[in-house]
Amino acid sequence: MKLAGTLGLMGRLDEARAAAAEMVKLKPDFNSAAKDPRLDTLQESAIYGLARRTIIQGLRNIGFPEEVAAQ
Repeated sequence: MKLAGTLGLMGRLDEARAAAAEMVKLKPDFNSAAKDPRLDTLQESAIYGLARRTIIQGLRNIGFPEEVAAQ
């Protein structure tokens, strides 16, 4: 997630998409940023806000789902 998000922030979109695809391949249930368990534990901290503004923005840049898709 960190690699894909960082690459997305840097504008290296093809590499970021490849990193995100590998992440989902290795852990299929981690198919959206909302599935990151670390973010759940950080919701009340300043770090959570920073993570949302940085890594999540990088994932947004590559079109990675932010929320779990409705089934």
